[in-house]
Amino acid sequence: IWAFFTAVKANSLLWFTSSGILLGVTTMVRPTTQFYGSVIIVAILLAIHATGRRKILAVAVFAVANILVLAPWIGHNLDKHGSPQLTSIQGHIAMEFMAADIVSSSEGISLTEAREQLASELPETDNPFDLSKEKAELTASYVVGNPILFARKTIEGVVRSYAGTGQHIVIHEVLQLDEQIDGDPGEILSDRIKNVIAGSVTELIIGVLLFGKMLGGHILLVLGLILLMRRRERVLPVLVVATAAYFGLAAGAIGIGDGRLVVPLMPLFAVVSGVGAAPLWERVSRMKWRSGTVGWHPAGRRRAGDPPSGG
Repeated sequence: IWAFFTAVKANSLLWFTSSGILLGVTTMVRPTTQFYGSVIIVAILLAIHATGRRKILAVAVFAVANILVLAPWIGHNLDKHGSPQLTSIQGHIAMEFMAADIVSSSEGISLTEAREQLASELPETDNPFDLSKEKAELTASYVVGNPILFARKTIEGVVRSYAGTGQHIVIHEVLQLDEQIDGDPGEILSDRIKNVIAGSVTELIIGVLLFGKMLGGHILLVLGLILLMRRRERVLPVLVVATAAYFGLAAGAIGIGDGRLVVPLMPLFAVVSGVGAAPLWERVSRMKWRSGTVGWHPAGRRRAGDPPSGG
């Protein structure tokens, strides 16, 4: 994203190429971004103030650079498993979380029992991509049969992604507590919050502080988006909203919404939150603390005890 904005500012094909390469490297680390290039392509078309030929060229160098990074591994999977895909994990995650969650909720059984039931419906195969396909199709059959439950679970997954509800696990790791916490991204939001509330007093205090920080950051983010739109600087707000929607839905739609999945987006959100914080900071910076007074007051406002003006 940084390389993309640098490319737009400099109108440089080299930086568009760099953006494609960096996205490819990112995708090799975490395949969640394998379709994120479509968001960047739309952003390129909106951001570049140039002829149609220049826009097409920018899109082309970005796309080719991205594909060239991914091509060797895709070729490896095609040669070894007969599938031109980057990873086989999406079908596994969809069944383990979304399908299992639907079965668990609709039949009143535990997630473990639901997963065992789903596993019994799968054919035996040694090909991981064929197995992923079977799991994805099985998940789709349950989604089609339970559209309302699927929509509710998806929304809940999106909320979990941006609500930081995995923080009780983080607290245990940071404080090195003896009790082991096994966080399940598929558990309902209320249960995850209860894990914080039911913990130690220290956990609860840290949880409240983290929640306050998260809420403040989201408020500043919204303020920043509004200010940028009012300034007619629309590329960044559109990219932030599209990026948040992409990662939120990507995680929510397969039932694995979790705060750790959007951690890489925090620098981008922080920039926009800074835009929202700037007017508030400017207002606070106008307030001065003067000796002999009680409280803050706007700079320049005459108070009792000040020498008369002009005297």
